[in-house]
Amino acid sequence: MEPFATTADLEARWRKLSNDEKGRASSLLDDGAALLMSMLKRAGVEVDPDDELQAANLRSINCSMVQRSMSAAGDMYGVTQQTMTAGPFSGSATYANATGDMYVTKAERMRLGIGRMRIGSIRPEIGVADDTW
Repeated sequence: MEPFATTADLEARWRKLSNDEKGRASSLLDDGAALLMSMLKRAGVEVDPDDELQAANLRSINCSMVQRSMSAAGDMYGVTQQTMTAGPFSGSATYANATGDMYVTKAERMRLGIGRMRIGSIRPEIGVADDTW
C-alpha cells in the first residue's frame, strides 16, 4: 500500500527534514496511510483514485498526522501549557501529544466524510406471533 503523501509533501507543509528524519517520516507516512485506510474501510468509504478532492484531503491529513507525531516533545509545536520562572531559573512545558501517537482529529474525520452520527431503529418483538405491526 502506498502512502497518501511523500516526504516532499510533508516538507512543503511543515519544514525541511534532515536525512535521518526523512527515513522516520517515510515510515510514519506508511503507518498513517494504514490508519486512514482502516478508518475509511470501517466507515464504508471507498478510496477513489479519480477523486482529486479526496486525494488532496488524504495527503494533507496524512502529513498532519506525521507532523503531530514527529513534533511530540521535539520543538514547541503542540505545547498546551508553558511555565517560566525568573529565579532560580525554572521552566516547564506540557505537550498535547507527548508520546507521539498518531491520531485523526474530529475536523479531519469530517473532511474525509467519516465519524458522522448515524440514526437507526430497532423493532421490538415482544409477544408478536407474526411479522406485522
